[in-house]
Amino acid sequence: MSVAVCVTVLCLRTAYPNSYDNHSCLLSLRKNPPNLNLRSMRNLDEIVLHCTGTKIDACVTVESIRRYHVNHNKWQDIGYHYIIYRDGSIHVGRPIDIQGAHCEGYNAHSIGIAYVGGLDDDGRGCDTRTREQKRAILSLCRSLLIAFPTIHHITGHREHNPTECPCFNVATVRSIMRSEGFDVV
Repeated sequence: MSVAVCVTVLCLRTAYPNSYDNHSCLLSLRKNPPNLNLRSMRNLDEIVLHCTGTKIDACVTVESIRRYHVNHNKWQDIGYHYIIYRDGSIHVGRPIDIQGAHCEGYNAHSIGIAYVGGLDDDGRGCDTRTREQKRAILSLCRSLLIAFPTIHHITGHREHNPTECPCFNVATVRSIMRSEGFDVV
């Protein structure tokens, strides 16, 4: 089973078929982590959160982001490892074992997560996350922190590069993760 499949919240039920909801799956994962072959993985120590820089009503999919990144940016693939749609569904972008293209200077050792949105109706940076996206960001961060105990940093793109992205204060995510017992800064 690939690492990406193991850590994707939507696929936890595959790893733990006796768990009936995401919360139970996460508890099972924490108590009994899968035997992952991490020797071939990159040395991961950070999750970088992003927005797609799109308005609320924009039709954004993994494939539309991939097309933009490949055709406009001339990258080999989509830059993000995970994309969270407005309904809270989590979608795999670039395979997690391959370096992303989402945060200059930090790609080699990080996982990039983007939520769809980030701009208001006038095109200004704004926290447009839905309640479902907020929950999904927390769930995915939990899963990744459990699967990769070497990750101790959760940051926003703007903490590393001059941008408004992800258009919300990532310190709230770090605070919640710390309150749940994760060692993150």
